[in-house]
Amino acid sequence: MSEVPPPKDKDEDFVDESGYKGAAKISMSEALEADKGDEALDKWKAALVADVDTSSDESDPRQVIVDKLVITTDYGAKFEFDLSTEAKVKAFCEQEMAFSLIEGCTYTMKILFHVRKEIVAGFCYVNLVYKGPFRILKEQQMFGSYASKAAQQQFTFPVKTAPKGPLARGKYTAKAKFTDDDKNLHLQIEYRFGIEKAPKPKK
Repeated sequence: MSEVPPPKDKDEDFVDESGYKGAAKISMSEALEADKGDEALDKWKAALVADVDTSSDESDPRQVIVDKLVITTDYGAKFEFDLSTEAKVKAFCEQEMAFSLIEGCTYTMKILFHVRKEIVAGFCYVNLVYKGPFRILKEQQMFGSYASKAAQQQFTFPVKTAPKGPLARGKYTAKAKFTDDDKNLHLQIEYRFGIEKAPKPKK
């Protein structure tokens, strides 16, 4: 029997339950012009401009480039995925099984990214996880607001625990997207991963 793909899900948007309302959108040039004469702010803005990404390829329209996804487990396994180009994203999404975790393990996820051209406000992530046709989890994470920088930036997610037990084992499909307060879609991926039975302890 062929595997039933997860259905299209309408609940894909980030829902901020903290009551936070993002500030009005402001460009880099507007930010630099604001509150001139404030010595502390002027020093901060000078430092900000010093590290602005001025080498951006104008033919590449992306404002945020998610360079890499890194998953590190408490049992020593580490998975790194390059997502910096369309071809590499396609290769990641086409894998039969991108990675597999041992049931009950703890793990961390980290994204490495570049912000280009302008400030990105409310950079965030939503991940919908399915087992067969059933959605079993919606994860969301607010990363924050970031200025354009030549240097790579990063965000480490809170520690997670993989599910465990006979019903938890098997193959999952996840659909994740990275957006911001202005509803810009920076990256969208669909991938497959597994939860494996824990090995028996050595005697």
